[in-house]
Amino acid sequence: MADTDWLPRPAARRSIYWMAPIVLLALALIAGLLYREGVWVAHDQLHFRTDSAEGLARGMTVKLHGFGIGSVSSVELDPEADAPSAVLVKLDIERRFMNLILQGSTVTSAQEGLIGQSYLYIRPPEADTGASRRSLADGEQIPFERPRALADLASDMAKKVEPFVTKAGELASSLADPDGDLRQIIHQTRLASEQAPVLAQQAGAVLQRTDQLLGEAQGSTRQINDRLPDMLRHADQTLAHAAAASADLRQLTAEQAGPALGAARQSAEDAQALISGARQSWPLRALAPPAGYQQPGADASPIILPATAPARTAPAGAAP
Repeated sequence: MADTDWLPRPAARRSIYWMAPIVLLALALIAGLLYREGVWVAHDQLHFRTDSAEGLARGMTVKLHGFGIGSVSSVELDPEADAPSAVLVKLDIERRFMNLILQGSTVTSAQEGLIGQSYLYIRPPEADTGASRRSLADGEQIPFERPRALADLASDMAKKVEPFVTKAGELASSLADPDGDLRQIIHQTRLASEQAPVLAQQAGAVLQRTDQLLGEAQGSTRQINDRLPDMLRHADQTLAHAAAASADLRQLTAEQAGPALGAARQSAEDAQALISGARQSWPLRALAPPAGYQQPGADASPIILPATAPARTAPAGAAP
């Protein structure tokens, strides 16, 4: 046997040895593809219902936080369901990601860019301060929110742009109208720009005259400031003279008022004594009518008074 090992082997046996590595490589590639497709990964199922299958297809990727976690396993029409939710869509989700899908999450369709592939996106619930939410279980239903179509967005955009278009039309009409407000404003602006040099010249003249008046006022103020110390000094001297005169007058009044008042008081007493003596010795006192006297009427007879002896003149120095 040893002498025959060097002989060439049959061609069939050589082909089997060459094909074994190729088969193993093919099996490895198939296993990798199956793993990539999730054949060897445990899956759970979620589903949702909608009124239309538009934009939904079997095999669409399901993403959470931007990562693929599953795919659409089927899109079918359920004849036993109500009309608003007749389309049943089933999702195959990898079991290891089910704990990240919380209760209250919603699923919606999205698109990668403007012309990219469509996919389903699971939107987590909004954060709240209540109790922690539980994860969805296998077979549960998740709400579906259909995004707004481009036609609806275009309609809303048209409604928002319509007022601006209307205002633009009104502005164009105002520009075309020669008597419009905008034309009048432009005309007044042009007139103002034409009269601006004249107004500037007049303003310059007014400013120049104002400078002259300010210069004159400044000169007058300077003169007043120069003369003000002399005026204040003269006023101080005048006040000093007035104070001195007032002091002299007060002193003179104090010196002369006492004797003058004494002489006046003595003169008054002498006049009072003279009047009292005259009242006692004056002869006409007897001619005064007595108390209760009544004047006679016109038809009464005259009363003849007895003649009185002439008064005797008292000698000088005698008592009355």
